[in-house]
Amino acid sequence: MKLLVVSHAGLQANSPRARRWRSVVESLVEAGYDVTVVQAPSGNASPIMAGPGRVEVHEVQGLGGSLANPVALDGATHSAGQPLGRGPSRVERFGHAINAMLRSLVRQVRWPDFAFPWIVPAAVRGIRLQRANDFAALISVSHPFSSHLVGLCLKLWWPKLPWLLDIGDPFSFLDATPPNNFALYRRLNHWVENRCLSLADGVSVTCDGTRRMFEATFPVCTGKTRVIGPLYRPQAAMPFMFEQTDQTRAVVRVLFAGTLYASIRKPSGAIDFFRECAALVPHVTWELHFVGQRVGADAIPSRGRCGNVEYTFHEFRSGEAALGMMRAADCLLNISNDTWYQLPSKLIDYMALGKPILNLSTVPDDESSSFLRAYSSGLTVVFSGRIEESDRDRVVRFFQTLREVPEAERTRVQQVHSAGAIGAQYCDWVARDTKST
Repeated sequence: MKLLVVSHAGLQANSPRARRWRSVVESLVEAGYDVTVVQAPSGNASPIMAGPGRVEVHEVQGLGGSLANPVALDGATHSAGQPLGRGPSRVERFGHAINAMLRSLVRQVRWPDFAFPWIVPAAVRGIRLQRANDFAALISVSHPFSSHLVGLCLKLWWPKLPWLLDIGDPFSFLDATPPNNFALYRRLNHWVENRCLSLADGVSVTCDGTRRMFEATFPVCTGKTRVIGPLYRPQAAMPFMFEQTDQTRAVVRVLFAGTLYASIRKPSGAIDFFRECAALVPHVTWELHFVGQRVGADAIPSRGRCGNVEYTFHEFRSGEAALGMMRAADCLLNISNDTWYQLPSKLIDYMALGKPILNLSTVPDDESSSFLRAYSSGLTVVFSGRIEESDRDRVVRFFQTLREVPEAERTRVQQVHSAGAIGAQYCDWVARDTKST
């Protein structure tokens, strides 16, 4: 059976969606499917997968040059002919200013998202491949939503071609981190996303909160949306030891790994939380370590101290290095998204380590809280500036008895979310939803 997968992220990129679909394609190939992938250029070698099926990767370049790609508009700060130590010339400063204006303009008018230059070339390649191969089914993968627009083009061209949508992030109601200018495109976003969902033969999301949000916002996908949970992909860890900063007091090292956003996942709330913890447990020095990128996040210095609370924002680390730091920490911190229906992808990695997990949430019963409910060494606190009286004893007990989960529980988490288990669910999804069309 031949499948066409359209995914801008592709299989080789270092992103959660790419890693997930690399595992899914491996499972599909093992199950005997021939998989053709249309993706953006990754700069990495195509994956080699063993199985009765085969995989073929087509990398498609987007249209245009720097004017179409806001990332490419960033001018170099040093030219080959410019002596080191000399600042940019007046002409170069003027060019940088023009580039900045163009970047700002493109961000305001681009649609549907940053991958817009890729849509037409990818659709053309998909049409050629469908004509040559007569695929049994089409799967489009977001984030970004541009992949689904390519899928929509193919579905409109071949209405009987079964089309499955795999959704990593919502599109039209993602107000916290909008993919485009919602003031201009909100209605168009909703109409196009509804159109895709209505024409799709099946939809998959990664958690039940997202499913409920989609079915409430788009009734057309009620009954054809399935939840395929987060993927755990084991990897080697680099050895790591934290510096010994305070020899006279007990030290509790808490680590957050992932991307921080000013709009949905802010570090300042976590720092405020532990300042209150320092008052509840005064004999402890609290070390907060943030590992990952800060996207427009709070303007906080990279290192600081507030009483008995020390915090450090570490530079971006490889997955192996970050995992080593996670293993060395006493407790792992999850800062829940302000968007209650989304589940941070790193949470499954936390649980697979078996470490104690503190989940700071801004809203009750968000998806992270629901996901951690069955985890035996987790604590969820709804924090909006102060620790409520009803939570104080729970917080103190949690940190006084930090313990890892039993080995059997950790193994169960790893098995339920393993590449084989998640891949099998995708194989079942493809078999069932393409057979019903």
